Amino acid sequence: MLGLTLYSIICLEKGKLELGSIFYVMALHFKVMSLYYALAFFIYILSKTYKEPKKVIYVGITVISTTLIIWLPWLTDIKLVQEAI
Repeated sequence: MLGLTLYSIICLEKGKLELGSIFYVMALHFKVMSLYYALAFFIYILSKTYKEPKKVIYVGITVISTTLIIWLPWLTDIKLVQEAI
């Protein structure tokens, strides 16, 4: 979890917001303990993208797509979704 979070921080510092978002979403789904950093990541990404609405949309699509890919094995059956939640 900390490795994914660290990769995310490095990518965000290099200006690769989409890649940093992917790593953070992966860390968040690996261990929910990453949720402690969520506000800091959200504010940082928003501060880098608030002047460019297209960037906000790209990062949002990246986060939603990554979440769907991670949850895809459980989304095939409603019973699996209920068990996972």
